[in-house]
Amino acid sequence: MATKKKKTKINKHTTAGKRLLGRFRSLSEKRVANELLAKGIKYRYERTKFEYYLDSNLKLDCPNCGLVKGRIRRHYLPDFELPNGLFIEVKGRFTPRDRKKMRAIRTLYPSLPIGIVFDSDRKIEGSKKGLRYGEWANKNGFPWSIREIPPSWLEGAYGNFGTELKHKEIVHVSVGEKYES
Repeated sequence: MATKKKKTKINKHTTAGKRLLGRFRSLSEKRVANELLAKGIKYRYERTKFEYYLDSNLKLDCPNCGLVKGRIRRHYLPDFELPNGLFIEVKGRFTPRDRKKMRAIRTLYPSLPIGIVFDSDRKIEGSKKGLRYGEWANKNGFPWSIREIPPSWLEGAYGNFGTELKHKEIVHVSVGEKYES
C-alpha cells in the first residue's frame, strides 16, 4: 500500500517558506525585488517609516474637553524605496485594512510618490459597485500596475507621477514629524 505524500504548506511561517522568501514577506515582494535586481536598480526594503493616525471608536475622557474621540497611531513601511525617491507597495490581497491605511497615508502625505503593484486586478471583496483594485487606486490617487513595475516609474526623478513632483526632494520622516512636500 502506497502512502500519500503530505503536502507541505509554504508560507512565511513555515521553515520551507522562510528559506524560500528570505527577508521578504511574500512571494510577490520577492518577485518585485528580483525584477529590480535584474534591471540593475538598487532599492531599500522596508527602511522608511511614516507615522499616520486612524480614528478609533473609543471615547477618551479628557479632563479639559470631556469625552473626545480617540485616535490610534500607526506606522507605514513602504515595501521598496527606489533611488529616484519613488516608494513601491506590493499587494497580493488588498484587504479593507490595507485600503484604510493607504487612504490615511494619501491624506496625510498627499505628494508622497507611492505606486502600487498588484498581483492581479481583482474585484474588491464586499464592494457593492464591483470596484476593482485598479479602480480603487485611480479613485484614491495611486498609480498602479499588475505584476510588473512600469518602465516609466523607473525613469528620471518620478517617472509619470506628475510634473508637480519632478523636482522635489523626498524628506525621510521620523516618528512625530509630518512629511512636507
